[in-house]
Amino acid sequence: MTGDTTTTAPDTEGTLPIPPEVLGEIAAHTAVEPTDSVDTLKQCCLVNKSFRDQFQPYIYRFLDIEDDTGSKRKWAGPKSTIKILEAIDRNPKLAAHVKEIWLSLGSDIIAQDPQLPTLLSHLHEVSSLRLAAAAYGSTTVWSDINANLQLAITNICQLSTLHSLQLNSLSHIPVTLIANPNLSILQLVNVHTFSDPDDSTLPNLSSLHALQCIYFATAPRELLYRIVESPTVSENLRSLRLTMLLDAEQTDSPSAVANQFDRPFNLSRLKKLSFLKVRFDVEPLDDHPEFAVIGCFLYLVNQMLNTVDESAPLDKLHLTMADVTHGPLIMQVVSDHWSQLGTYITARHSTDSPSPKQTQMKIKFAPCEPEVELEAVPYIKELMFKAATGLSLILKSADGSQL
Repeated sequence: MTGDTTTTAPDTEGTLPIPPEVLGEIAAHTAVEPTDSVDTLKQCCLVNKSFRDQFQPYIYRFLDIEDDTGSKRKWAGPKSTIKILEAIDRNPKLAAHVKEIWLSLGSDIIAQDPQLPTLLSHLHEVSSLRLAAAAYGSTTVWSDINANLQLAITNICQLSTLHSLQLNSLSHIPVTLIANPNLSILQLVNVHTFSDPDDSTLPNLSSLHALQCIYFATAPRELLYRIVESPTVSENLRSLRLTMLLDAEQTDSPSAVANQFDRPFNLSRLKKLSFLKVRFDVEPLDDHPEFAVIGCFLYLVNQMLNTVDESAPLDKLHLTMADVTHGPLIMQVVSDHWSQLGTYITARHSTDSPSPKQTQMKIKFAPCEPEVELEAVPYIKELMFKAATGLSLILKSADGSQL
């Protein structure tokens, strides 16, 4: 972002008799993401004081502090930070309008910004925070972040106004980052390890409604188990999304692969669970049918579903397998494990107990020849529908189109 958004507007109210509440609605619609509406918001601030009062807060509502200048909503580097601080110094009320922050922790430009901790320390009304590594596939170690920035981030994570937190591709982070009893949404994406010496520490997440975990099967995940299975979290958790990734370094034998599916999550405490999504990315075993990886995944899903309390209002059950080949690997779907899963789905739909209003199985195929798809897909549909009643089956090709 560039330009001074606190330019003094005319003192006159102009000739447009627009009520403040109407101006507020116009400002809110102008600032709807993902449109790059900053320039429009700035121009509106210059109309008069009434316009400025309604439009200016939306300029600062979302701070995307990333090492990328492709969007007008992104701030990166000391120059941008100083501009925001200067605006807040002139109008301290602006700090309260910052509600959402995206922060790239792996960027040198951001990591070396001496003003960033000061800026973050001014923000006391943040409701959503996303911390991520600089680039896809990379990981940021918490200890590599300077101490002042660590403290500023930790303080934001503890705000009573913070309701949504996403940690993406971070390592050795303190549990205190997620120990906020006001959080309602928590996303842990490739968070491999926590740095706390006491592995039994369980964060207070008593208000948590939605939890998403994308994790490697062999990475330390005891904390994830304790969060999902804790009595405190079970009071309110309604949505659980789990994506399991295989550890490529532990795939040298069928037994090594099977061991990565050795422990399902126990969902018996989640009395309010209404949405469950379990996804498994077959890579890097898409060309190793001898490892029975799909059978292992279906076994894991069955074990978890068997722990779901019958009274839980499970409205939606979504299961996804991605990067599946059409050859012998996909034939693993048609197995005793799938029959067991089909029996569960059918039973939930045919009894008086709360049943999923939507049970979805999605299979995303790896690239293959068109004639293979034409031959395999009808066969798969027939066998899967035969095993389960009430199933919504979605088959997608490598290009994303539905088959």
